[in-house]
Amino acid sequence: MLGQSTAFLEQSPRREIQQRFGSLNIHARQKWSVVTAALADLGKGPVQMLDAGCGDGSWTLEIALRQPNWSVVGLDRDTKAIGTAIEKQKRVGCNNARFVQSDFRAFHSDARFDAILSVASAHYMVMANQGEELFGSFHRWLRKSGKLILLAPRRAAETPFVKWLPRPKAQPVFSRRQLEDLCRGAGFQIESLDPVGTRAMAVAKQLALLQDRSPLSAITYPVQLALTAIDERRNPPADSSVFWMLRARV
Repeated sequence: MLGQSTAFLEQSPRREIQQRFGSLNIHARQKWSVVTAALADLGKGPVQMLDAGCGDGSWTLEIALRQPNWSVVGLDRDTKAIGTAIEKQKRVGCNNARFVQSDFRAFHSDARFDAILSVASAHYMVMANQGEELFGSFHRWLRKSGKLILLAPRRAAETPFVKWLPRPKAQPVFSRRQLEDLCRGAGFQIESLDPVGTRAMAVAKQLALLQDRSPLSAITYPVQLALTAIDERRNPPADSSVFWMLRARV
């Protein structure tokens, strides 16, 4: 579970809880459960991976610590987040990860990557009409047969949120056709494009928002965990889900 390898960065008793059960963040747990299967396909051997949109580096370090034969680069434009990531790296002593502060459009790498992971970050550039540029950069950063692993939000009209709970900020991206067109335009071959996240995941996300607004609603946390567990055992319908899980190859 996400967070177990980096649990010692936390203070007690959170450290002991996270070592046993993983991250307590519902959103992160949901995303990690989907992404780990795609990462497992990369194998245990040497892999050069870019974590595009790494934030504070939690995922980058978690992956690097679990895969000592991999070399993982975390990339993010947020200076504060990268500073936090570097401090975390110093504390864990992780030698197979490094962090770069840069806008995606300005990032250049001398070496190409075997894989790019991008979790819930690509939609910001797409909504700014920079989707073709972004996917072109993904293609340029990968070596031949390199893999793009992209977890992206599904557009709001196709997401199974319930009306009587607070809803996350609506996004106009992504539709299946939109992702297919972006991959085709950049020269990617789609290996799989799967809907991810049933109504159970959607409701769990909404309850997490309700919890953020009212401390008294923290009692919903066990319900969120239960809904997340239910979601992991079900497949969403093709026309309705919370996320898209894209796997594509150069």
